Amino acid sequence: MEDIVMENKKAVIVKVSAALFIVLITLFGAIIINRKESQIKKLNNKTEDINSMLAERDSVLNDLFNSFNEIETSLDFIKLRRNQIEIIQEEGVISQNESIVNDIRLLDSLLERNSQKIKILEAKLKKSGIQVATLNNKISSLTQNIDMQNSEVIKLKEKLEEKELQITELNGKVDGLQSEIQMKDNYLTEKEKIIKNQDEKLHKAFLAYGTYKELKENGLVEKEGGIFGIGGSKTIPGKVEEGSFMQLDIRETREIPLFTRKVNFITEHPDSSYRFLMDEGLITYLEIENPDEFWKLSKYAVLETK
Repeated sequence: MEDIVMENKKAVIVKVSAALFIVLITLFGAIIINRKESQIKKLNNKTEDINSMLAERDSVLNDLFNSFNEIETSLDFIKLRRNQIEIIQEEGVISQNESIVNDIRLLDSLLERNSQKIKILEAKLKKSGIQVATLNNKISSLTQNIDMQNSEVIKLKEKLEEKELQITELNGKVDGLQSEIQMKDNYLTEKEKIIKNQDEKLHKAFLAYGTYKELKENGLVEKEGGIFGIGGSKTIPGKVEEGSFMQLDIRETREIPLFTRKVNFITEHPDSSYRFLMDEGLITYLEIENPDEFWKLSKYAVLETK
């Protein structure tokens, strides 16, 4: 009987021990699983952080390379346009000065923009924590290129300013020459007027014709000698009004219309220098055949018609 009881106790102890063992194994397994899950979660978080950093790095790198390309393209354009401006300046095309000034302003603007881009790239690279010697060298190279282009553009400005100074000096000389030419033109114009007036005066003559009564009323004829108005010779007064005469140019006037039956010269003119044209008993024209001879004795011609 006692043996049976002892066996039962042993069996109970074995069962309890087994149950405790199972509980301990379960608890230990749970602890291990929890630790593993925590480690896996930490690893996942680290992986996410790494992926985020990689994505950020790739974004920064892409941005850097795109900016590098943009800056290099801009610098190539600046160099090309600068060379074109130098050629134009060497050729001395003054009419394109305004265009050159605008181009230089554009180059200034592009260089300033590139400098700002470089500063932004340096800040992004520093913030990203990426330390790649190649990138730093690239930024340094672009910075040196920009500085060189800036220096060349400054030289272009200096050349342009020198050209403008030369142009200003030339304009001053041209203005002086134009002023001198204008003075000479005014002098020549005045001389031409004087010569023209003298020429007109030299070739100007005065003509008057009409009946004795008409001529006398105009103060163009008077009698000298004679008794009580009878006899004597007809002559023009010593002083006459030019307004009473018809003015003419002896180079152009060759025929004078008369249309009268009889004509008598009050003034003296060589007979060989003129003739009268007749038509149906009327003296129609006085034709001056030799103007120089006709007007040699006097520039006044007075004819009495009847």
